[in-house]
Amino acid sequence: MIYKLFIEDGDYQDIDTKEPRNMMEAEIAYTPDGINIGWDEFNSKDEAMSHYNIQVKPEVLNEEE
Repeated sequence: MIYKLFIEDGDYQDIDTKEPRNMMEAEIAYTPDGINIGWDEFNSKDEAMSHYNIQVKPEVLNEEE
């Protein structure tokens, strides 16, 4: 899968600063510069989260339970 991190309000937060983040996940992204340009490929969502140094916000985890 491919992933892209946005510095905006979303379901994630930076582990160190707790600032909000939004991570998108897709199989393919058509961008003005070409297919998947500006996106990162990882084997799993956990691998992407580790790379981006983010975690799911606690309130999102509570909603999922």
